[in-house]
Amino acid sequence: MRTNIYHNPTPDRKTIKSSILIFLALMSLSPVLRTLTAATSSDSIWALSAMLFILNALLADYSVQSDDAPVHEGLTSVLSMNAAISASVVLASRLTTDVDVFALILFSVQAFALFPMLRHRLQGFSTLVQASLTLGLSALSLVLTAPLSWTVTYIFFVTLVSITFLAPAFLVWAQKFKNEIRGPWDVAVPKVN
Repeated sequence: MRTNIYHNPTPDRKTIKSSILIFLALMSLSPVLRTLTAATSSDSIWALSAMLFILNALLADYSVQSDDAPVHEGLTSVLSMNAAISASVVLASRLTTDVDVFALILFSVQAFALFPMLRHRLQGFSTLVQASLTLGLSALSLVLTAPLSWTVTYIFFVTLVSITFLAPAFLVWAQKFKNEIRGPWDVAVPKVN
């Protein structure tokens, strides 16, 4: 007895179909996106894209989810992704060829829509996997920044080390100076005889 594979697609088949659909949609929209903001000045485009990327950074979902908790996409994470994709579309409209526009939009979809899903899935693994991913991405960003400017690379490295190591160490050190003030505004503590 033969089964018909066209009526009951497997998840791999659905993924391939979705990938092809996204690929074709981006390829067909590239000429339109390239001329999207032709009448707008470049200064306005740069300012708009900067504001959208700042909005993306402010609204991004930086939470850690446990293994058994269901994944719920909050409004802020969806707005964050939309802001980043919109900023990429606005920047792509300044490129000269349709292939360049396609490449930038495809990369932005991977970076801002698919990578956060991968990151949430990797949170279920060990801390070593998460630390390796963070270290690898940090090293890659430093290597890619180095050809642009050594000064920018140095500033980026100092900022990265400060945020990753120095700021948490300072907060742990400052805990010993924390004063606990008790008063009538505190939650009642039951006394058991």
